[in-house]
Amino acid sequence: MARRMLAAFLLAASASGFASSTVGTAASFYGAWHVDSIVGYGEVSVSDDELRRLVGQQVVISKDSLKIGSDDCSVNEMQASEQDITSLLLREYKAGRKDAGLSARTLALNAEPCGYVFRSGKGIVVYQDGAFYRASRAKRAY
Repeated sequence: MARRMLAAFLLAASASGFASSTVGTAASFYGAWHVDSIVGYGEVSVSDDELRRLVGQQVVISKDSLKIGSDDCSVNEMQASEQDITSLLLREYKAGRKDAGLSARTLALNAEPCGYVFRSGKGIVVYQDGAFYRASRAKRAY
């Protein structure tokens, strides 16, 4: 009897999203992020030196803006959803999942019209000027 109750609880928890490790809200992306590295490339249109300049800079996401380095974009609408991103990467960036360092099913933030931000573990992946960058949550200065 106890096993059946435990099985029923686990089934209900997983169906309700309780067991999900991914938070699917736009607000979970908000805040300052530190660009750690280049993950891969889409259609490259700038030099390697220019691409490397973004490493060490910040990505700042709020409900109405997406700032990547010095490029600040006003957002009309933000929606986050977990989706199969293979076709999205090909359509938007002429790139594959390996280029972006992402799994097939990924939480994606559509920051219309500024582009997409992808969840990768505890960090994010952003695209700028032909490259995909991995960023981690910026540490607060106290």
